[in-house]
Amino acid sequence: MSDNNKMAYDRKGGRVDRQIARRVRFARQRLTELIEDGVPKPPALLGFDAPLTAPLPTKRAASGSDEDFHIKMRGVVVPDRIRVGSLTIRPGDKVVITGPNGAGKSTLFKTILGQVPTQAGEVRIGQEARIAMLAQEQAWADPTKSPQELYDLAPAPKVTLEELGLLSAADAKRPVGDLSIGQQRRVALALVVADPPQILLLDEPTNHLSVDLIEEVQDAIESAEGTVIVITHDHRMINRLEARHLVVTDGEVTELPKGQKPVEFA
Repeated sequence: MSDNNKMAYDRKGGRVDRQIARRVRFARQRLTELIEDGVPKPPALLGFDAPLTAPLPTKRAASGSDEDFHIKMRGVVVPDRIRVGSLTIRPGDKVVITGPNGAGKSTLFKTILGQVPTQAGEVRIGQEARIAMLAQEQAWADPTKSPQELYDLAPAPKVTLEELGLLSAADAKRPVGDLSIGQQRRVALALVVADPPQILLLDEPTNHLSVDLIEEVQDAIESAEGTVIVITHDHRMINRLEARHLVVTDGEVTELPKGQKPVEFA
């Protein structure tokens, strides 16, 4: 820098110094505000931690007796849809049902629930057990109601909707019909566990759920004290759950030997 330009250099250098000083003061002021006011807590991660079924009664029919069952089907025929020769599901059983689309898996659930007429055979529900189902698609009598309003109608919920952690506080107040498919499934799941049944039917429970929530639902199935029957194509769930395995093919229901899985899931 020549002598003639030293003054200009000092002038520009001073401007830079003042800019830096302003930024330092602003940063210190912002840091003070954050320390005094605190950083907002991040929103809680959505999850699920609740029993899927009610516990089994302490007094029940003798294990293995003719009356020790939750579901018994004998010679059941729904024309052109499903046939069940003999099937007994005992209290506390975990059952996985697989088979091609359209084979009759959902019809099997509807038959258990008494929603379709049978041409022959009998379906019996034992131990005075109550059944609930989480369907693939949700149908709301009044889609303008919020999840919180629907949950408040449940008889004596064991936990609050907020404690379940399935929905954010904002989504819990929106009309249920405005929620995404995944959010609606979360609402339906919340309504099931608000008053857990002794027998729970789950039709493709992992569809439209996050990976973390799928893991939590699988944990809940494994730890459930009651009877849980699951229709699923989810390889991870099929390979993880220690369960009886039913296969539905062209309406015919068969049970695989203990520990055996269909070739596509082995």
